[in-house]
Amino acid sequence: PQASVLKLRSVEECQSCLHSRPVVLQVELNQQLLAFAAVVSFLTSPVLAVINYVVMSGKNVPEKDRPGPILKALSFVGILFFSLMALGYLYVTFIYDGA
Repeated sequence: PQASVLKLRSVEECQSCLHSRPVVLQVELNQQLLAFAAVVSFLTSPVLAVINYVVMSGKNVPEKDRPGPILKALSFVGILFFSLMALGYLYVTFIYDGA
């Protein structure tokens, strides 16, 4: 009787191991997806900010709806911030060795 109980216990342990594998795989995939989203957002934000500024300041937008001088200055500060963050990300990722 004890041998069958031990055998049953080992089957249950194997089943719990099989059930935990998808969770571990899902966590790894979520980490990869999060890393990909971070890279895309850091590197595209300056480009999208410049495109937004050019479009909103262009002739297609009526004069009364275009940004004023304060908002233009704030836009330049934001574009500069996004650019510095993207350059910092590239530096930390590809150049800085942490030593």
